[in-house]
Amino acid sequence: MTTPRASRVDRHLHHLHHHLHHHHLLIIIVVIVCVGGRSLPTATAQEAQRGHCKSELDHFIVVPTVKGLDGAKGDRGDVGPPGKAGPHGPPGLKGDVGASGHSGAKGDKGDACVCDGAEKQLAALQKQVDRLKSIFAVAASKESGKVHQLARAKLTYADARRHCRGLGGELAAPRSASDNEALRLVVPAGDYAYIGVDDTGSEGTFTYAGAGGGGPLGYNNWNTGEPNNAGGDEDCAIIVADGGKWNDIRCSRLCHFVCELPL
Repeated sequence: MTTPRASRVDRHLHHLHHHLHHHHLLIIIVVIVCVGGRSLPTATAQEAQRGHCKSELDHFIVVPTVKGLDGAKGDRGDVGPPGKAGPHGPPGLKGDVGASGHSGAKGDKGDACVCDGAEKQLAALQKQVDRLKSIFAVAASKESGKVHQLARAKLTYADARRHCRGLGGELAAPRSASDNEALRLVVPAGDYAYIGVDDTGSEGTFTYAGAGGGGPLGYNNWNTGEPNNAGGDEDCAIIVADGGKWNDIRCSRLCHFVCELPL
């Protein structure tokens, strides 16, 4: 039978192929076909045939391989998929200020204020306060608890008294050194003003001005040589800003004056 002979050849070839695969060898093979066209008649003939095939297989020549030359560079492959996004970079520089936009449409007219009357009254009061501020300079005496107001206008002594009484007060009459200092502070520097001291009731006896007479002086700050009744008609007193001293003058002279009002 031919099957046993073919099986042995196949096993030889398989063993050789495995050997060449692991050692990278080049084989030069002389192929001898050991397959008969028919079965050999005797066991002696079959044995002779097997020996012949074995001798032919021994003619395989195995030689070491020689590394060949590098092949040509292949074409560039396709671009791969995008990689993972990296971290955010630092903020950019601040940009320039943009151009101004167009003006918006004009708004609707608002409702009329129901407090127009009150606003007018407030404006009138503010105007009056401003006028009074322009007329008076104010100082307060802590000891007497009174306010001293200097009138910017210049009046006679009698008119000055009427003006102060119209405000609810009287011409200022210092009754202590602290009163005198508070009054002096409201008189402009280098100037003088009427105070509520006169001797119209009895020549040479100065008293405080007031309804029905203010009574004798309990304090005075006359300048040296005063009162002197120069010319025989100096019946009213003034206070001089520089030093706060008193002098007597004619009551008809136009002078600043100081009103004394309760706090």
